[in-house]
Amino acid sequence: MITLTQTTMTTDEWARIEDNPIQRNTELHAKKARNKHLKKLSPTHARVSMAKLVTGEEFKLDGHTRSHLWQEGSLEAPQVLFVDVYHVRNMQQVEDLYKQFDSPYSTETATDRLHGAFRLHGFNPRSGLIIHGGVTSAVQTLTANHGTSTKQFSVYEEITPWMDAIRIVDEKGFTSSDFPAGLLSAMLLTSRVYGPDAMDFWQSYANDEGVKMPGGERCPIEALSWWMRVRSGDKDANKGRGNILEICERAISAFEAWRSGGSYKNAKPKRSDVRSYMRRKLPTKLSEAA
Repeated sequence: MITLTQTTMTTDEWARIEDNPIQRNTELHAKKARNKHLKKLSPTHARVSMAKLVTGEEFKLDGHTRSHLWQEGSLEAPQVLFVDVYHVRNMQQVEDLYKQFDSPYSTETATDRLHGAFRLHGFNPRSGLIIHGGVTSAVQTLTANHGTSTKQFSVYEEITPWMDAIRIVDEKGFTSSDFPAGLLSAMLLTSRVYGPDAMDFWQSYANDEGVKMPGGERCPIEALSWWMRVRSGDKDANKGRGNILEICERAISAFEAWRSGGSYKNAKPKRSDVRSYMRRKLPTKLSEAA
């Protein structure tokens, strides 16, 4: 049986761990990697894995190329490495584990990256909304609207300023079925601006507590709920960057109308430009997005 423990090492200590017997050409791979995914230091570089035999022999399972670049000085080295240690019985298991790490099928997915980012922040989500919802799409929509290109988007880096809001949302225990990515983005933004107080609005929305008044007038919660119900007939209405942004902007408008005691008469919430809203509400945090 293979067991797993964790330890820490310096990059010099890691360099002394034997390469895996079936490791590919490290120097050749390094030439390609140093201009691509290993061009600069990333938080993900600090986690590596190794196998340890009962005899005490140790072999790298990944991190060969990083180690090579750290030692030659062409990649900035983390101060400490977090090492997953797989305790194995024989060399066959050492090689089998390496193949799993090196498999083309082990490519990191968006969900993997998101939960890896959570782990970096010591966060273990509990709600279905945060575990299974569109957190990455929501955060990407918000960051893209204060100057970050979607091609440059890295959830490991961009999620940091949103972690407090994510924790606030996670505590409510919402499910992903009630909040598509557009609503989640508005929820995260309003929670970042107003803290836990923002959740009164979203809890009422989740509970379907909106009110329709005589003459077709609707409270902001009902106006948003009504508009989302109208859209529900189109299975693709909540997907895609444009739809996510529109939902976010109309939800923000409804939220602010709720705070000010406003209402809507036979109308859906107007769009509040997210970029302008963020500049007004989070001026010091978004000063670099000018």
